[in-house]
Amino acid sequence: MQIKKTHTIFLTISLIIVATSVVYMPALQNGFAWDDENYIATNRMVQKLSPLNIKKMFTTFFFGNYHPLTLLSFALEYRFFGLNPPAYHATNIIIHLMNCVLVFLLIYILSSSVVASCIVALFFGIHPLHVESVAWVSGRKDVLYTLFFLASLAGYAHFLAERKKIHYCLSLLLFLLSLLSKSMAVSLPLVLLLIDYLSSKKISWGMLKDKIPFFGLSLLFGILALLSQQDAIRHDYTGDSILKNLVVASHGLVFYIQKMLIPVDLSCLYMYSNKHFDIMQTNFYLSPFIVAALCACVFYSAKYTRKVIFGSLFYLATLLPVLQLIPVGHAFAADRYTYVPLIGIFYIIAAGFLYLSERKWRFARPLSIALTIILLFALFTSGLIAWNRIHVWKDGLSLWDNVIKSYPFSSIAYNNRGAAYFVNKQYDQAIKDFTSAITVSPNYDQANANLCRVYITTGDEKKALPFCLKAVQINPRMDDVYILLGNMFHANDK
Repeated sequence: MQIKKTHTIFLTISLIIVATSVVYMPALQNGFAWDDENYIATNRMVQKLSPLNIKKMFTTFFFGNYHPLTLLSFALEYRFFGLNPPAYHATNIIIHLMNCVLVFLLIYILSSSVVASCIVALFFGIHPLHVESVAWVSGRKDVLYTLFFLASLAGYAHFLAERKKIHYCLSLLLFLLSLLSKSMAVSLPLVLLLIDYLSSKKISWGMLKDKIPFFGLSLLFGILALLSQQDAIRHDYTGDSILKNLVVASHGLVFYIQKMLIPVDLSCLYMYSNKHFDIMQTNFYLSPFIVAALCACVFYSAKYTRKVIFGSLFYLATLLPVLQLIPVGHAFAADRYTYVPLIGIFYIIAAGFLYLSERKWRFARPLSIALTIILLFALFTSGLIAWNRIHVWKDGLSLWDNVIKSYPFSSIAYNNRGAAYFVNKQYDQAIKDFTSAITVSPNYDQANANLCRVYITTGDEKKALPFCLKAVQINPRMDDVYILLGNMFHANDK
């Protein structure tokens, strides 16, 4: 009997790997996009694997983040593959496949159900919201932290079952590696408490004592994350009330569930803007009431099962660091933030499917068939949308074309597409996009600096000068622009 079950598990995992691999195959044809230029193509820290650079990775912040293991993974790849995009995409896909297997195993440990584990792992593997984390090379931090995050949870689940210290120590070590890959892993101690809850463990000092080292690491890396994000925290929003931030957080909770259920109009950038708030104001202010209604349903379910509370709080706990309770950056949401949290919602869907399909009702068989058809249709549709979404990440031009369709007044999108044109030496198009970015946001320092650079490249320093001066006026810390100004003044003095 045990051999038959092992065989079933092996075949199920193989199915998950094959299905996910087929969906992500187009990513191997993609190039670099967005931050990939900064993380790899122009990043000297990863282009020379030396003790000094490894030390820098572990002792400095990089682009508002502390993720030394992610940078180290890029450095190792660059050492062997150079600037060869398919190699980096292949690594992301392989790690994602490993995560799919870990999701299956974790859910199996918690539920003892092959069917539930398969449903969760398949949705995790091919859902369109996860494309950003996998098909974007810089999404490495998401897939890598998740690898160690899930392995740590599995190690802790084994510790609960067997009480072997080796499993506990391994879980703690894996948590540290997850934190070193991305600070979003700080939520793991809360998930450990949820695993205790699902396992019907009573709260005791011994149970809480086991979590102290995890919470200690979480606090330390939480402080590091806040320090690394100082420049990104929107200080212009400090006057906002706590109530408004809670409204934005509530909207985030509802927004991600909505996108999970109906994954259309996806974007790599969901912008804060007056236009957005005017259009979506009703949705924003309805969100707290929707969240309150969902909470009532979740807690009512506790009379019958712990699974709904576990899945819901898993979703909330792992999403909490990015719910904009402290406003950071210009975007109110990002697809990549759902990479781990949606496991909780997928778990509820799988548990609900099993519950309904196993009822001994009069129409149980037709209901089970109908539910299976709906489930298969949802998986097929998810895979198809994900396949198409992967092509959007082909390069910077296709990516920012997609954003501009949704946000035609996004200065960031115009600036980033202009940068992609600039790299491709399409200077006329670059000038047009940088100009559009400045038209939308006249005090956008990067757009002014980029327009200066492209005019210098095309030999029109007279047009370049005012934009260079405007850039350093807006942001006096743009050292590279001072160099451009110095070179121009030096050439004019000759």
